[in-house]
Amino acid sequence: MKIISDFFIKSYIYILNVITEGKDDANKTAKAFALGIFIGTTPLWGFQTILTGLLSHYLKLNKAISILASNISIFPPVVPFLFFGSYQSGYFIVNGEFDTVDNILLLFAKVSEASLSETINVLGNSFMYYFVGSFVFAAILSFTVWSCVRIIFFLKAKKEASL
Repeated sequence: MKIISDFFIKSYIYILNVITEGKDDANKTAKAFALGIFIGTTPLWGFQTILTGLLSHYLKLNKAISILASNISIFPPVVPFLFFGSYQSGYFIVNGEFDTVDNILLLFAKVSEASLSETINVLGNSFMYYFVGSFVFAAILSFTVWSCVRIIFFLKAKKEASL
């Protein structure tokens, strides 16, 4: 467990150093973060790191930042929010409204009490919502991260200009 916590601590220190002391311009760094978050949020399990590395190389972005950001789904407290956001986004795209908490709890009850064929049917529909929504949610999340990194760089440049 210590190894995992050390990895996350060192990763966040690296991210902070890149943002505060990095030599890359703000746009490239923000794009690297956004690419990593986008790929890390999509359901491309097993291919996220390879795909992120290849795309960041092709787009001439910082590979370390992109790959580090693509590991968003490794951090356990984040995973339920990613699944929930993706599921709700997909449900909204397909049905035009968000799913209620009562319906989601009913879904869990159906899965736990249903036969195997009914469970596969219920999970198949839910996976469709999740799969469709994951790309929409990934776009929203990556745009949000891109904006935050750009704001941080703007504030950093403003602070340096005032010195």
